[in-house]
Amino acid sequence: MSGNVIEIDQAEKFTEEILDSNKPAAVVFLASWCPHCQRFKPTFETLAGEYADKLKFALVDIDKLPQVEADNEVGLIPTVLIFQGGKIIHRFVNEQDAEIYRSTFENMGD
Repeated sequence: MSGNVIEIDQAEKFTEEILDSNKPAAVVFLASWCPHCQRFKPTFETLAGEYADKLKFALVDIDKLPQVEADNEVGLIPTVLIFQGGKIIHRFVNEQDAEIYRSTFENMGD
């Protein structure tokens, strides 16, 4: 992942970096074996570079953190959840179109 994307590898780090953050966060839940996820990663990295001033960007591998996946009711992957104030405010399930994210991110933090 790019330097703009935090890799979340522990539940405590998820709480610290995402749930307790003052800044909204976009978190992609994925798996290394998922072809749709691998196709989406470059799009997510591009978005992270474009919107790093408005949101944090993070990645959660569901195979490494199944409890974080379950706690956030992630079913299909890739799923992108937008958190603000420790709560999910947007949910994107298997959405590949960068423009959908851009229209949401443009209105963040205003």
